[in-house]
Order: sequence, then structure tokens, then C-alpha cells
Amino acid sequence: MPDLPEAAGGAVAAGAGSPGTEPAGGRAEVVTAPKSRRRLVVELVIVLAVFPLPYVVSALQSLTAYILGKGAGSRIPVLFPGHLAAGFPFVLLAVLLPLSAAALVLYLISQPGGDGGPTAIGLGGRKLRADLALVLPVFLLCDLVPIAGGGVLLHALGVRGPSPSTGALPAYYDVVYVAMAAVAGVVEELVVLGYLVTRLEQIGLRPIWVVVIAVSVRGSYHLYYGWGVLPILLWATVSVLVYRRFRRLAPFVIVHILWDVGLFFVGPFLVGEILVLTPLSIVLSAMWWRYLPPTPRAQRRSEPESGADARSGY
Repeated sequence: MPDLPEAAGGAVAAGAGSPGTEPAGGRAEVVTAPKSRRRLVVELVIVLAVFPLPYVVSALQSLTAYILGKGAGSRIPVLFPGHLAAGFPFVLLAVLLPLSAAALVLYLISQPGGDGGPTAIGLGGRKLRADLALVLPVFLLCDLVPIAGGGVLLHALGVRGPSPSTGALPAYYDVVYVAMAAVAGVVEELVVLGYLVTRLEQIGLRPIWVVVIAVSVRGSYHLYYGWGVLPILLWATVSVLVYRRFRRLAPFVIVHILWDVGLFFVGPFLVGEILVLTPLSIVLSAMWWRYLPPTPRAQRRSEPESGADARSGY
């Protein structure tokens, strides 16, 4: 974790906020102390080894099987054919295991003298209404437009990729699908968006490399889609850009969970997501639109004026 600011030399860049405050100016404060930076790099490697590395290996295995003509596989493995009930608790436990990565990240950013807790990556901070106001923009800009647009482009080019099936499983396996959607939304957005982007910024990488690395990591464990990973890369790119602009993570978690629920339960690709997310996003954002958070640039423009008011006593 980053050290506390040092009196001489400094552990963070000038103008950086204090622990517990959200990053200003669209990026996290840069850690300049070499020892602290090395610790961040090691920490980042360890976290990514927990998630998503095992799922990168699994995605490559599934893609290889598809290339070898073994089919696209299923989203949920059948552990004991003919005895689905016996395999249910093991499948559910396997789905829940990635939550350990999210717990690890929350633990690391909450260490004393470190980042100051979940607010460092845009969670909490008593901004629920602002988060709800961002649901519709995040849905439209980060999910619907890039994924739908990329899918239409691939279809026009005649490009096809593997599409894992949900399989014909008993109704009680719906619990597994809901758990998969919830875990994916929480773990992916917390680890691969909020935490990864923040750490890359703290290490001091240029914005272009922050985007490239974050998008590459997101795409790596979706490689089982083959060419279908291209719309996901578009989704990941826009998500990083929008996240760096607003620094709020909850809207991405909400949209991701609802997107996957629509995929599993409502209809075929994009139909379910649109039917589930469009009305919910409109309702949530319409109710709280006036609480939409300003961009960092707008905040900076307002600071001199507010400061002048404070000095003049108004």
C-alpha cells in the first residue's frame, strides 16, 4: 500500500488528496516513492493472479476446444451427469469463489495509512443518488452502444464466434445464474475496473497505457467468445473512459448485474439485456437525474468561484 506523504521528497504527487478522499482531476494520485511504487506493483500482480488469471486459463482452454471442433461448451458445467442435484452445491460454491478477489481488494484499499477505503475507487461516500443517476448513461454509453454496435458490425462482416450455452438444467439452477450475474458484476467491476485503473494511475502510467492494460485484462478472460470478444473490448474501453471521468463504480456494478440477468433469463443476446435494462435505467436515472455528479473538469472550474465566495463571507 502507498506510504503516508513524506515531509521531504513526498510519497505522492503535489496536490494529491488525503487518504479517504476520492481522486480529483479524473485520476488517482501518483505514488512517487520507489519503495511504495514497487509494493503497489507486487500487490497488483498478486491480486490479478487471484482474479482473473484462473479464468484467463479457462477461457483459453474453452477457445482451444472450440477451435479443435469440440463445441463452445456450457456456461455451467455438469459435474455429475444424471445426478444434477448432487453437483448443485459444488457448482454454486465455484461460482461464489471469485468473491474472494473482491474481498482481498477491499481489504487492501482499507489498510490504515493507505487508500482510505472503498471511496478510493468510487464506492460509497454517501452518493447513492448520484450513482443511480449514472445508471442510464453507463448502460447506454458503456454497454448498449459498444456491444450492440460491435455485434452488428461482426454480423455484417459475417464473423461468427463460439457462444457458450446455458444448457437445459433444472429450475433450481436459476440460483446459480443469479449468483453468476451478481458475482460477475461485483468482482469484475471492483477488481478489473475500479481497483486496476486506480492502481495503474498510482503507479504513474500514462492514461493511454491505463486504458490499454485495463481493456486487455478485461478481454483476456472473455477470449472464449473468439471473435465475439471484439464488442467486449469496445465495452471495456468505453467503461474505463467513463469511469475515469466520473470516478463512481456502483453504476457499473448495477448495470453489469442487470445485463447478465437479462442475458440468462429474458431472451437471446441483446434482447434480454434491452428489455431488462432500458426501463430500469430510465426509471432510476430519471428519479435522480438532478444528482448527476459533475465531471472533474466542471469541479475544477467551480473551485475558484466557491473559494472566492468563502473568502468574501457569502
